[in-house]
Amino acid sequence: MGLAIIFILVPIFAAINKESLEASGCLVYQCAEDDSNFSLDQCINSTSTDVYLRPCDNSYTCSASSNLCSFTQPTQSIAVSHVGELCNYSVDCINGGPCNQAGICSGSAKGEDCDDDSTCNPGLYCNSASDTCQPQLSANQSGCTSDYDCENGAGCNSTTRVAGTCYTYFTFPDYSPLASCTNNINLLCQSGACFQNGKQYYCMPSLTSNGTLPVQCSQLPTDCASNPEPKFNTIFHNTCTCGLNSAGASYCSLFPGDQPMVEYLGQLKKWLTSEEVYICNTMQRLGTNCIKNFWDSTNYVYFMYLYAKVNMYAKIQGNDKCVQKMYTSQYWGLQALWNNLNPANWPTPHQINDDSGSYFTLSILLLVIFS
Repeated sequence: MGLAIIFILVPIFAAINKESLEASGCLVYQCAEDDSNFSLDQCINSTSTDVYLRPCDNSYTCSASSNLCSFTQPTQSIAVSHVGELCNYSVDCINGGPCNQAGICSGSAKGEDCDDDSTCNPGLYCNSASDTCQPQLSANQSGCTSDYDCENGAGCNSTTRVAGTCYTYFTFPDYSPLASCTNNINLLCQSGACFQNGKQYYCMPSLTSNGTLPVQCSQLPTDCASNPEPKFNTIFHNTCTCGLNSAGASYCSLFPGDQPMVEYLGQLKKWLTSEEVYICNTMQRLGTNCIKNFWDSTNYVYFMYLYAKVNMYAKIQGNDKCVQKMYTSQYWGLQALWNNLNPANWPTPHQINDDSGSYFTLSILLLVIFS
């Protein structure tokens, strides 16, 4: 469905065995202090423990395969617009068009044949019984087998074998029973997260990390613990990921109640309850291109900034300026862009260990985000 939320949580009960695995180290990433160990066009020089970086000049990109700077070739225009999204010509449309007079990629209308949901116009889904495009089911209407059957502001509470009912996203209270839970994600829940206890799935409370963010870890099985979940006395463990920093430190992923995740889920809910979400094809309700096309620029940039933060959280901690430019420029560029656009009544981005200055060109980022 386009964007994803990263919760891969392992339930560990309070009586967990405390035996630990041997911690595995992470590489150290830092700017090279001098160029003596670099060849003319070399941008990365690695040892068994350290990665030394020398950013390429403008118009050149560091190749991960050769560790050499190479000229950045202009990107060719490709079809990026799904049914219901903006276009100038039919070749802009992934489905081949046509691009109608309103500048929208056209799909199949109500009652017309369809191969899958992606070919139906906004407001419709591909009914598997008739293989025709039919109106999406409204919230509280039964008969759905996937979220795509439901209107864009609602999801389907169903199993793979039994049809279910459409419900508005983010409306199920904590511990509400669910028909399914995939990778601890269910956007029907107020927290956006779910878990399994016995044979039953439930909406998860907005659990927080047991520690001050960012939480460092050392690849031990007891690392990255949540604060206890109160009803079933369960502790969850999240993933520990190597960072890209000069200390070789690794960091825990976020839980749904951690502040950066709360901010992201709040903006995701704002999109899914907006009028604009209904302009998208059912499969593109979380597609970045549709969000970019139809949401205002302030909301869109804030959404993308928060999305990058939660999905790159371990990687952006303690970056020096070379790492920022060569590995995590997407996040730092979005933060710089948000700081530039930020209205007075909107949140100020939390600065993340950034005392090294910025390496981006805002004009380039603006072109990428809004093109």
